[in-house]
Amino acid sequence: MASEDPTPTADNVPPLADRLFKGSALMIAMRWFVRLLGVISTAILARLLTPDDFGVIGLAIILAGFVSSITDVGVVMALIQNTRAERKHYDSAWTIQIGQSTVVALVILLCAPFSGEYFGDDRVPAVLALTAASIVVEGFINIGIADFRKKLQFGRDFLFSAVSRFLRLVATIILAVVLRNYWAIAYGNLAGAAIDVALSYIMSAYRPRLSLAAVRELWSFSQWMLAINSIKFMLERGERFIIGRAISTEMFGFYSVGYDLASMPTIEVVMPIVRAVDASVALIKDEADRLRGALVNLFSAVMLFALPCALGFLMVSREFLIIVLGRPWLPALPIIKAAVIAATMEMMILVVQRVLIRADRIRTIGIITGLQMVVLLAAIYPIYSAFGLAAVIYGKAILSAVVLVIMAVILGRQAGISARSYFGAIIRPVLAAAAMVAVLQYVGGAEQWNVLAALLLKVGIGGSVYAGVILVLWLMAGRPDGAERFLIDKAASMLTRRSD
Repeated sequence: MASEDPTPTADNVPPLADRLFKGSALMIAMRWFVRLLGVISTAILARLLTPDDFGVIGLAIILAGFVSSITDVGVVMALIQNTRAERKHYDSAWTIQIGQSTVVALVILLCAPFSGEYFGDDRVPAVLALTAASIVVEGFINIGIADFRKKLQFGRDFLFSAVSRFLRLVATIILAVVLRNYWAIAYGNLAGAAIDVALSYIMSAYRPRLSLAAVRELWSFSQWMLAINSIKFMLERGERFIIGRAISTEMFGFYSVGYDLASMPTIEVVMPIVRAVDASVALIKDEADRLRGALVNLFSAVMLFALPCALGFLMVSREFLIIVLGRPWLPALPIIKAAVIAATMEMMILVVQRVLIRADRIRTIGIITGLQMVVLLAAIYPIYSAFGLAAVIYGKAILSAVVLVIMAVILGRQAGISARSYFGAIIRPVLAAAAMVAVLQYVGGAEQWNVLAALLLKVGIGGSVYAGVILVLWLMAGRPDGAERFLIDKAASMLTRRSD
């Protein structure tokens, strides 16, 4: 095995409800700290560099990301899925990881000379060459850190991410101060890859060796992950590849940075929750009652936290944009508003997808997402030509909503979750979030107040309204079990301990 710690089994996994909320709360706090470092980095770089610089890097990343996605066999996911993984599986996964990164880099280098003509920017090929070097370096990351997720070691997982992000931030900012152009981000990515490799060997005692002993076993799972990762990339980023040659580099900078900022609230709430239960779902997938209860709690927690964060961010997006990026970035505001809706739908789909994968329905996911990708790619350019850039994102959101319903129905049949259970998990957060949005419509914005004051006022009012409405609805519902009860019980317990 990759380390001496015992791998959790279905018999020794902590109670799912308790683990779900405790682990999720810890991971949310940790990931928001890491994300804060990212926001600080973006805020500083936005003032040292221009939207055009971000656009050049964004175009290079799109092509590199596409090549990576069509060769990503998901070896880490395969290890997490395999509760009986041995050294041969870890070593084979590391070997595949190195080979995969090398192939990706070679393909990128072959495509680089043509990228400048495709995107209409001669700076992209050189950036792609440096991106290829970064990918090769990343391939040597210690596969032993997969145990941070596999063995539910959330603290170590956070520490790795936090230290990595901080050192990347420092390196990139120093380069930006010195270079004052897009090369700062490109060299920062290379430095970040080297940092991740070094950190992975410092934090994990596992020392991988080259091996092909378990490649066939890993491939039985990874062949579908390869398809899903490719499709997932095209669903999330495919429109950038298509519209990247139709708009200016500066506008592409607005688009890529704006979309990434808009995705932040839901990603940083949903992903920790998903990761907190990811391995456990695989262990109890054959225990129908236990799985059903865990999934209802999962949806309840996701909606309770993700929905107010997404819609709250939508209501303060103008103030946030001005504070973090500055007024020169205001053309990105329509993109941010549309992307908040699309990102929320995408994150909800991710939750259901991950559960279905853990329930061995990976083939079903592959087929559905494949059809979704075909429809999306066929519609992107006509929508852009007729209605503009923001309409493309709203189109993605509508398509994602349809797919979400389909997957939720499939999961409901798989796990025995009724429509009533789904409804009970989402109704209170939906009503409370709607009340929050309605109230914030009447609060003055950045033009009536100091920008920071407007942001703080809206956050304070919005959070108070949401929490108050949630509490009232929960009491009216008879104080049912779920995320609200867990949080209130924990708060009461903490207050009791302090008073004692």
